[in-house]
Amino acid sequence: MAIVKHSSSKNARYEDVLEYYTCRHREDSRTGYYAPILDKYGLMQPRSDCAALYLTADGTAAAPERWASACRRTNLCYSKNNKPSDRKSHEYILSHPAADRGKLSMDDLVEEGRAFAKAFLQGYDCLIAVHRDTDNDHIHISINSVRAKARAEQAWMMRDSEGNVLPCEIKAGGKHQDSAELRKAINDWLRDYTHAHGWEVKDNNALASRRKQERYEKRNEYLRHVLVSVAAQCRHTRELFHRLRAYGITLKR
Repeated sequence: MAIVKHSSSKNARYEDVLEYYTCRHREDSRTGYYAPILDKYGLMQPRSDCAALYLTADGTAAAPERWASACRRTNLCYSKNNKPSDRKSHEYILSHPAADRGKLSMDDLVEEGRAFAKAFLQGYDCLIAVHRDTDNDHIHISINSVRAKARAEQAWMMRDSEGNVLPCEIKAGGKHQDSAELRKAINDWLRDYTHAHGWEVKDNNALASRRKQERYEKRNEYLRHVLVSVAAQCRHTRELFHRLRAYGITLKR
């Protein structure tokens, strides 16, 4: 099944994203960061079997090298992302199982990235990259955390207590919100998109719900076991409170 992952970054050097997308990197086992693989002249080496595309906030295609400067212009225009603690960019990765490789072409994957950006990332400067140099094909989609253009309301957007879409979700200059409703909508979209193209399909939302229930039941079973075993060793309530804190459990009266 195809899956989607999300991450965000506080790195203000947007060029690093493009370099990772288009050049070979190796993960540092000590830090978990990726470092470029250099040739004998100290230059970065291009990736094999990859493609990169920049979609402007208007949805038109442009040279990927222009993405970083566009992000900075938007930040300056709206006086956002000035602090080191600000999240500068967000990334979504659409990953397909190895079983789909024979059914997918580079054009299919690029078009899927375009469709995803059109569905959920309107108004943002989007950098899209397709990687086919690993065991499974995957699509990287990075956006500036600040929206450059206003966009239309969508059903999955965050709302106030009266049901109105929050201004930060639609107005230019708003910061990207990776909400639970957005995640659910993305999983539904990915299920329908892969089904329509005859690729391997599973319901990610149903899987997530089952796993959440399993974690909940496992946690409850753990709490029951601890409470029974600790209570058997205690002579009064104060001792029970004290012993349970050692397990990270706090009782409330």
